[in-house]
Amino acid sequence: MVAMEGSGGAAYSNWTYYEYKNGELKVKETVFTDDSIPGQTYYYSKDSEPAAASSDAISEADAKKIINKYTYEKIQYNAFK
Repeated sequence: MVAMEGSGGAAYSNWTYYEYKNGELKVKETVFTDDSIPGQTYYYSKDSEPAAASSDAISEADAKKIINKYTYEKIQYNAFK
């Protein structure tokens, strides 16, 4: 698994989890926030570029459960010259 966390400002953050299989990264699931729709800020998708209009609204508690089920391991960075 590979995790990618990002932010597009105060209204948008995302946590996307990929599975590495057969030399390719495939999206397993994404949790993201989007304050453009009042009253709902967390969404769930299985798309790498999700949109609130086409994703499932979820509670903050459910979002945290998904995010917290992954453990992170810091890998050594090797710079290429």
